[in-house]
Amino acid sequence: MDGEENCDINGSLEELSHAVAVAQHHDAVTGTEKQYVAEDYHYHLDKSSQNFLHCAFEKSVKGVGRYNCPLRNISQCSATEGEQLFYVSVYNPLPRMSSSVTKFPITTNDANISIMVR
Repeated sequence: MDGEENCDINGSLEELSHAVAVAQHHDAVTGTEKQYVAEDYHYHLDKSSQNFLHCAFEKSVKGVGRYNCPLRNISQCSATEGEQLFYVSVYNPLPRMSSSVTKFPITTNDANISIMVR
């Protein structure tokens, strides 16, 4: 998916819905599936969620580059570590306000952080 013209938000949402439904199979929930099946569940969830997030981002923010940090849980994110200026978008999928800590690695000691809530 290189751009908005290739982005089918409805198709990517359908793909994500299907992957989530499959991952809710009783073997997936209880952890009794074989390892290769668990890896397949993970692969399809990751691929479909990345496609949907890409599509949603392309539809909502025009002209801004996007990068996802899938290794952020081990403090790696090349988009934040190698840039002087970057923006972070955090999405709350819940129908209510919530609070959480968002962490991302930076390599400068001179950071300026602004927060905008929509």
